[in-house]
This record gives sequence, structure tokens and C-alpha cells, in this order.
Amino acid sequence: MKRTNSCYSAGPGMDVRSSLPGEFRSATEAVLTWHMMDNVMNKLEEFNPVLLYAFREIEMKIVIILACMELSGIGINIKSLQELSLVTSNEMQSLETKAYDLAGRKFNFSSPKEVGQVLGLSKDKKVSTSKAVLEKCDNPISNLVISWRKLSATKTKV
Repeated sequence: MKRTNSCYSAGPGMDVRSSLPGEFRSATEAVLTWHMMDNVMNKLEEFNPVLLYAFREIEMKIVIILACMELSGIGINIKSLQELSLVTSNEMQSLETKAYDLAGRKFNFSSPKEVGQVLGLSKDKKVSTSKAVLEKCDNPISNLVISWRKLSATKTKV
């Protein structure tokens, strides 16, 4: 088989565009992985026996747990998740109101330009309003922006 840098020509089991059934591709990957195990374990033992122990006793045991989780899924309480989302939204609105009162105007918490203007960090040039920069700022609005951004990031990840 011709070697290329493309993942599409890796072989019958690994080719995602293959017309072969998914079960066959999965089985091929499992067999290849199984055959690699002896080599990997021998290399680990040669290199560092502590790594072999960690691999066998930690990594491989976690694989079993992760496989069980994938097969059974995890349960979530939709009502609790919705309540948490509402609490987060309310807290974000509260932070916005406090910041707007302190600034004397509304501004976009996600906009570095607007946050920089409100905090007096910039006039016309681009300015960073990263967490590190905001933590150094002595303006009370900066702490509100940090908290708001943390809640916003949490809410969008859920």
C-alpha cells in the first residue's frame, strides 16, 4: 500500500471513506491495537518499569471505566441543568447592572475595545483585556468583567 500523509489511505480498517461496514473497521482497529500491546508493554518495561506499572494499573483500568461510561452514558437532570442556567444568567445580569452603574453606560463585556475604553486602558489603539491584564487593573469594573466572562464561558460549555 502506498504511504501518504492522508488519514484517508491508512488501510481498510482506518479509512473513514471505506465502503466496508463500521463493525469491520472497528474490529480491524481493535485487532491492530491488541497486536500493538505486547510491543508497547515491552518498550515500557525496557524504558522504565514504573511506566509499565502506571500503564497497567492506572491507564488500562481507566480504559475499562471509560468504555462502560461510553456504553451506558451518563445521566443528567434536565430540570436542574435548566435551573442552573437560569441562576447563571441572573448572576450575569446582576454583574452587568453593577458594571453599567459604575461605568455610567452600557458596554459589551465580550469586546476588548469597549472594555478597554470603559477601564481607561486605551483610546484608539487595540488593547488586551485578558484576565491577566484585568487582574492588574485597579478599577472595580475589571473584577466584574472577569466574573462575567467566567460565567459566560461556563454557560456556553454546558
